[in-house]
Amino acid sequence: MTKLLLRLVLVLSVFSCQNTTLPKLKILENEFIYAEASFPQCHASTLVEAGDGNIVAAWFGGEYERHPEVSIYQSTKTDNGWSAPKKVADGKTENDAISNPTWNPVLFKNKVNDLLLYYKEGSSPSTWWGM
Repeated sequence: MTKLLLRLVLVLSVFSCQNTTLPKLKILENEFIYAEASFPQCHASTLVEAGDGNIVAAWFGGEYERHPEVSIYQSTKTDNGWSAPKKVADGKTENDAISNPTWNPVLFKNKVNDLLLYYKEGSSPSTWWGM
């Protein structure tokens, strides 16, 4: 009886997956944020529409993942195009004695239009912490 019930549940779950519809997506723009930068690699981009209607992007860039000089960069798109990438977090201690790589930025706009940046800092995913 248990095997029959399990088979019935599996068959019904397969049929329930067939009627899914995907949303229609429209690409509004397709462009690069920058042509050249002071860092050779970038990864983990995030986008948000700011309260003024501009688009803000952030990502981490540097020599390679886990390199101590990997930093978080930010650029804003206005009617005049994208601003030059600006370093907004670098993982350095106050006296620059230690430089930790930064990882996986996330931009978030709250209900009062404050723009918040969250990211990870640390030498590896097993030891990083949130900022």
